Amino acid sequence: MAAALMLTACSNDIENVAEKPAKKIIPFTATVSTESVMTRIDAAEGSGTYRLTFTSGDKLYVSSLEESPILEGMLTINPADVGQTTATFTGELKYTPGETDPATPAADLGIWVELVLEDEASSSSEICDNVKEAIQKYSNLGNVIKYSELSSFNFIPQKGFIDFDITLSGGNAPTAGTSVDITVDGTIVYNDEYPIAPEALSLSGSSTVTSDGEVKFAIPVKASVEGYWTATLKDAKVTVKEGGTGTRYSGSCSFADSGGFKVEGKVYRAVRTIDSWTEYTPHAEP
Repeated sequence: MAAALMLTACSNDIENVAEKPAKKIIPFTATVSTESVMTRIDAAEGSGTYRLTFTSGDKLYVSSLEESPILEGMLTINPADVGQTTATFTGELKYTPGETDPATPAADLGIWVELVLEDEASSSSEICDNVKEAIQKYSNLGNVIKYSELSSFNFIPQKGFIDFDITLSGGNAPTAGTSVDITVDGTIVYNDEYPIAPEALSLSGSSTVTSDGEVKFAIPVKASVEGYWTATLKDAKVTVKEGGTGTRYSGSCSFADSGGFKVEGKVYRAVRTIDSWTEYTPHAEP
């Protein structure tokens, strides 16, 4: 009798295991475009549109939002779409259901999608020579969608860009052809509804004064995402210093005061003038 009960118990265990949903590998293809109204990066003044073009090695990261079920994978770009603003990404998604989850992903399963750029620079952003370079390196495109939308969807830009055109004038201003060091400092403050602490904006790089006595460069800035957070850039300034050794001059200008401005996934133009210069002596290299 005991043996019969044991056999019955074992049989139930086997049945329970058999009923548990199995992991699945799902071949998948997704089409993404940076031509859409949501994804393209417009000039804040309404005078132009910038579009990220896909490059060889770009990938599409897919991940479910909840702990169960788990859907995850990395899709790779179709080589024929390199250099285009619309691309297909193919690969496999791994689906791991929990005990009470459906055997295949539900149509309303929440998904996070993110474009992983081949050209993506390190998380420590630097000043770029122009807006196009900044967009290619630092665009952060992602979105929260449903599984039913995964085959074709729009991204949401999570970075804004500031395109600087700074005229250097006045006595002691660096002249054409002079190498200058540039730093950009400020603070990004988020709305109270989303629990993110303020972040320091601190970027550096170098440039050369143009024949017109200007320095031109661009930077990425974390942007607001509708429905999630509002990002405001405050107390921001640019400092330009002559490179080299010996006595040199530096100057600065503001481009966001204490009130700040809301940053969206757009390109902002910052045309400024630095006309006051202070003498300084660079530290000698050790």
